[in-house]
Amino acid sequence: MKRRKGDGGSSIPSSIHETGDSTRRIPSLRQRELNSDHRYIPVTHLYHAHAGRPHQLKNSFRNRVNRVKIILGSSSPRRKEILSKIIDTFDICIPHVDEEIVEGENPRDYSNRVATEKIEYLRRVIPPGDEPCLIISCDTVVTIDNMVIGKPRDYADATAKIEMLSGKTHHVISSISLALAREGEQTTGSEITEVTFKNLGRHDIQQYLNSIDYRDKAGAYALQENGELIIEEIHGSITNVIGFPLRLFFRLLSHVNIVEAVFLPTADNHPGA
Repeated sequence: MKRRKGDGGSSIPSSIHETGDSTRRIPSLRQRELNSDHRYIPVTHLYHAHAGRPHQLKNSFRNRVNRVKIILGSSSPRRKEILSKIIDTFDICIPHVDEEIVEGENPRDYSNRVATEKIEYLRRVIPPGDEPCLIISCDTVVTIDNMVIGKPRDYADATAKIEMLSGKTHHVISSISLALAREGEQTTGSEITEVTFKNLGRHDIQQYLNSIDYRDKAGAYALQENGELIIEEIHGSITNVIGFPLRLFFRLLSHVNIVEAVFLPTADNHPGA
């Protein structure tokens, strides 16, 4: 397993905040209050939605010594970057599971199943230890009309996928599974975000695809990589669209009653102890 340390060189901005659902639009559209929980915010300003509280998550949780060992079961650089914003040190162990869709399986059930199978694989291959261990897995899918849109095979396929999403609203579904290795407890949950694309011409699509590495991305796009070129509006969790929904992660941590073990320092490492 590879040891991962959080760093400041991430392509994902460090001031990630998620306090509730919000609707976000590009700068050319008028910003207005929808209600106390929903706002129109430029896509280019997604990570500064809560002005006046910069780096809130990072400074609240970084630079702490965890009471529990943490293993992220993913090869995704986006998930590693997001998790490193709130947890300094964790291990990486890549799961190997069959990600083929079962006939008749809807996108949410598919995402939940794959995340669960990843965590079950990791529990089998990770040797038991004396220290408490939290294992994390995640699966993200892009879906429209109840159809899962996977990663593109090549440039032509990436173009076809963006054309399919152009001018329409689709959903991004992420499922996270958590397991406490020694205790045997396991839980899975999912987050759904609506994403609406602009009406895109062939030149717009080519310009976007030429500006990113689309090959490893479900739906052939990434919010954090020039997303303002193609995205009209987002309703829901931003980090879900990037690939690791923090709000869901915190909710599942609370469900298995491990928030303090993950984020609070031990007495030996507490400042002033």
